[in-house]
Amino acid sequence: MATAKNYTECMNPATGAIIGQSPLHTVKDLEAMVAKGRSAQPAWRATPIRERVRKIRKIERHLMDRLDDMARILAEDDGKLRFDALTTEIIPAVLATRY
Repeated sequence: MATAKNYTECMNPATGAIIGQSPLHTVKDLEAMVAKGRSAQPAWRATPIRERVRKIRKIERHLMDRLDDMARILAEDDGKLRFDALTTEIIPAVLATRY
């Protein structure tokens, strides 16, 4: 898969401060990413349900262990309150691991 060579600056809309960079991918890059995901699906489908649950619970723990950091980053990137980042993005993602 190609690596992005161009980047865009990420700016905190509340302060105007540059907080990082984000890669710009080509259509070809995105098509390769989608193809890679699709090629992984048969192996995931063949994975026993107990193993899938174990892996998804690991994602849940990862998210829970990093709630504060993720809320801070989302607040900086989107200009929203940390509370809003938690309640509208992070906690729903955690809850989705239980679906």
